[in-house]
Amino acid sequence: MDNYRILKKIGSGSFAKVYTALDKTTNEKVALKVINKANISSGKLRERLEREIENMKTLKHKHIVSYYDSFETEKEMCIAMEYVSGGELFDYIAEKQGLGETEARRLFSQIACAVHHCHLNNISHRDLKLENILLTESKQAKVIDFGFSKETHPNAMTATYCGSALYASPEMIIGKPYQGPECDVWSLGIILFGMLTACMPFDDSNWGSFITSISRSDYPEPPNTSQNAKHLISRMLDPCAATRATISEVLSHPWLNPAPRKSSLQLPPLARRRQGISHSKSIALEITKSIMTEAGLSCTCDCHSRSEMRDSAIRLHCESCEPMSPTEGKSRPLDNSSSTMQSTTSLCSSGYSSSTESLVTSPPALTQSSYTKPVPANSELVDIVFV
Repeated sequence: MDNYRILKKIGSGSFAKVYTALDKTTNEKVALKVINKANISSGKLRERLEREIENMKTLKHKHIVSYYDSFETEKEMCIAMEYVSGGELFDYIAEKQGLGETEARRLFSQIACAVHHCHLNNISHRDLKLENILLTESKQAKVIDFGFSKETHPNAMTATYCGSALYASPEMIIGKPYQGPECDVWSLGIILFGMLTACMPFDDSNWGSFITSISRSDYPEPPNTSQNAKHLISRMLDPCAATRATISEVLSHPWLNPAPRKSSLQLPPLARRRQGISHSKSIALEITKSIMTEAGLSCTCDCHSRSEMRDSAIRLHCESCEPMSPTEGKSRPLDNSSSTMQSTTSLCSSGYSSSTESLVTSPPALTQSSYTKPVPANSELVDIVFV
């Protein structure tokens, strides 16, 4: 603790408290997670904390909170990490009563990219929820809290029941063995539904009805959303883990990769044809210059003012110079709303209409996910915590 000066408490959970602190060495503001050793006397709980630290060290992504340091005192274990000052995504959505699809697409693509990075490193988060996504001051998403994260392998299964009930997949709720990545995708479906509607798709006020609803993926159709958005949600909230979308399929879905807009290229009007070849070259020159301008290109030898162009008007360099270079200070605008995503064709084989039936009842209001529910008999009690 000697290297940090505690500023104020900003959060707490079942085992830990989180403070803002000042790193005396760098004078940087950090988030300091402090765990009382008395709360983790169990060997498995300590093992889980050490796993959290190792997984955070492994994951380095701009939309995952950065790990800085970890250390122990006589009574406490501490993790220093990046401080994210913009608050929880949950509070932001509740304040705005839901997000428009453009903003939701931008934030969700960042979250999905972070989860994709986890899965590429064989790590499942297992506690994805709106409260575990923070926003920076510039409204960039950061995934936090890897307390339930677990290293996963293709042939390794687990039945640990952990995380938050409202975001837990059917196989996790009923105690069926799972790998991990498929549970993260289910949680992403709940998150996207909440982002677009400010509601939860499943109502847990009655535990029996809740189990039935998630087992059938029986949820109200999200109102005022596009067909592509509805289809993506239905692919993530597929109750069958084997056919549920993977994170790669999520990232390639048309909703995250909208079709490019049509070009706004305006060709110059054709004048009355004159005798001789000089005017034909003049027309070709004007057309070529228009294409160059639309493409953000210029001729490296600045010879485009001459009429000695190649015979085809669509060629973007003259006879005596190298191919065009990008115009200085200009770039071609991106059509996709997320600069980190490449437009790809969907890996989903089904159509784009929602697989769920529209219900008369409205979805339950967005609520904090602090719930304690009955525990399946074959669950590992060590991870059964809802925070």
